[in-house]
Amino acid sequence: MPRYYFDLIDQSHVPDQIGVELPNEQQARVEASRFLGEVLQYEPDRMTAGSLRVDVSSEQRTKLFSIAVSEDHQGVPTTKAC
Repeated sequence: MPRYYFDLIDQSHVPDQIGVELPNEQQARVEASRFLGEVLQYEPDRMTAGSLRVDVSSEQRTKLFSIAVSEDHQGVPTTKAC
């Protein structure tokens, strides 16, 4: 089974030193989404830079794809307490 690496990118870069064996790239996409969700759930302060991304690479450390979450405040109405 191929090994995939999931590097976390926010205001810093946290490389995955271990990786995960998965049957295919589609399963790596699912795992990347789960990983990003867990980081947001348990470490929400990582969004302080306004974005969070996981870069997924192959056993050869070739980048395959990225999944990102970002904040967009443009066009969001401002609410005021009365």
